[in-house]
Amino acid sequence: MDSLTRFTDQRLYWLNDPTSWVSVDDSAEDVEGSGGSYNISDDGGTLKLFAPTKKDFWSKTFYSPILIKSDASALVSSVPVEQEVTVKVDFEFSPINQFDQGGLLVFIDDNHWMKCGIEYCDGRSRLSVVVCNEYSDWSTQPWSETSVSLKIHKVSQSHSLVVEAATKGSNDYNFIRIAHLSPGPKHSRAMLPWQVGPYAACPLKQSGCQAVFTTVSYTHLTLPTICSV
Repeated sequence: MDSLTRFTDQRLYWLNDPTSWVSVDDSAEDVEGSGGSYNISDDGGTLKLFAPTKKDFWSKTFYSPILIKSDASALVSSVPVEQEVTVKVDFEFSPINQFDQGGLLVFIDDNHWMKCGIEYCDGRSRLSVVVCNEYSDWSTQPWSETSVSLKIHKVSQSHSLVVEAATKGSNDYNFIRIAHLSPGPKHSRAMLPWQVGPYAACPLKQSGCQAVFTTVSYTHLTLPTICSV
């Protein structure tokens, strides 16, 4: 794809627009869908997102009663399934409640997606990657800040993804994870585009958590050294 470097680019669109849910009392922070809003700066360089209450991405694993959610808000661009691309964004947020989160999302359909970034868990920030192939997994590592620079590399070989992270504003990226999304080689889903872009979620409630994204770029694939063979 041609380079994309502004949140005002017409190739970006909302997956689950944060303003699309209408509740009886939008001032009540614990009503599902309440509190969602966003703003894009005039120059297109900054996206500010207040994620709506009780929206998330998760599928089936661990929790009882069973939890299935694919309704958090993401500003995405469609990437053809055969195309390779590197997507980068700088991100910071002000977490308040358990599981407040944000970063980058890759979405094929409700059962096949990946999200990476920072999640606020048990009173601290964690660098987090969740991969869903019907069932979600969740890998984390300690992260002392509420900001991060993220890169996702979409690789056509085996429907693969590489995730990297660095201190916000740094070019010293660390390899975090290699993952695979399984849309099914003989199923029509295999030809669906991959929708990629920044996301945020407040799975419990929106109590003032703001996610701020800057320095977005979609460019030709540039794999890290760790992936060399």
